[in-house]
Amino acid sequence: MIKDTRIKIPKFVINFRNLYLKNQTKLMKVIRPVPVKLILKNIATWYNDKTQNSKDSKIIRNQTMAEYLYDLTYNKYGIPSLTDKKLKEI
Repeated sequence: MIKDTRIKIPKFVINFRNLYLKNQTKLMKVIRPVPVKLILKNIATWYNDKTQNSKDSKIIRNQTMAEYLYDLTYNKYGIPSLTDKKLKEI
């Protein structure tokens, strides 16, 4: 006689899985692309800030735009892991 070796999955695990799958589709609908107008506005703002700040500081003048944006977000958020997360969103 062969024994049944299947594992019985608890009901709360099945409920959690179903809830996760249901919410996952909702989360995918929430993500929207950033409008081009907003992207262009941000880029213009960053370049204007860099040119204004480079008049006062030789260090900022010699920085690349990527270094400047990293410093800008680091000063805003303070935590390197949060800074990296926000830069990935940009």
